[in-house]
Amino acid sequence: MATNQRPAGGGSRNVEVVSLSQAEYNRAVKSELQRLGVSYRKLRAQARADEFTSLRARKLWLAIGEARSGRH
Repeated sequence: MATNQRPAGGGSRNVEVVSLSQAEYNRAVKSELQRLGVSYRKLRAQARADEFTSLRARKLWLAIGEARSGRH
């Protein structure tokens, strides 16, 4: 994981940017799915029904969405 400070939109404030390798990203997603007690498939079903079991599940879906389709 790499962390860099970059100016936000040309302004004087900095924004922290975290870069993950694909393996790190996959581990993080898998870990969060396990923590929520759902599979990717079940989370996707919750999204399609727009009925999430928790705010954390909704946030995870917003972060990973369909891009993860079929991998969990």
